[in-house]
Amino acid sequence: MKKNLDLRDLVGKIEFAPGYEYTYKEMRDRTKKKSYTIRIEATFEAAHNLREYHGAPEPLHGHSWKVEVLGKRKGLDHEGMAMDFIELKDALDPLIKPFKHAYINEVSPFDKVNPSAENIATWIFDQLKGKFKDHPCQIEKVTVWEGPDYSASVE
Repeated sequence: MKKNLDLRDLVGKIEFAPGYEYTYKEMRDRTKKKSYTIRIEATFEAAHNLREYHGAPEPLHGHSWKVEVLGKRKGLDHEGMAMDFIELKDALDPLIKPFKHAYINEVSPFDKVNPSAENIATWIFDQLKGKFKDHPCQIEKVTVWEGPDYSASVE
């Protein structure tokens, strides 16, 4: 049976960069007080229109959307990570799956809530914040991009 490598299994000094060598304990001590931010992103293509845009419905149009999620943690776990990227990505993917190649105005909760980038970011933020409420790495920020030039963030 193959054992997963753990930093604690390493003996002696670990060279992280030329001239910077630490023992496992020294490295753990150096990371305990530092704050770490992780970032993942996902993309999807979808159409939407705002129901109230300057007093009238906005014309139907589509975007190449991007969702960016930031998590923040003080210190690292025993594997030297703030959070496994895959764990966060696996939580985000099911949230955006219904939007892929869809008309967002027909996807709950945006069948009733105006599908602005701000509202989409807030909904994703709330879903992830709830899922990771007891995790040492907390969801810090969600940004939703409507193409390369426009985005809305919630913290």
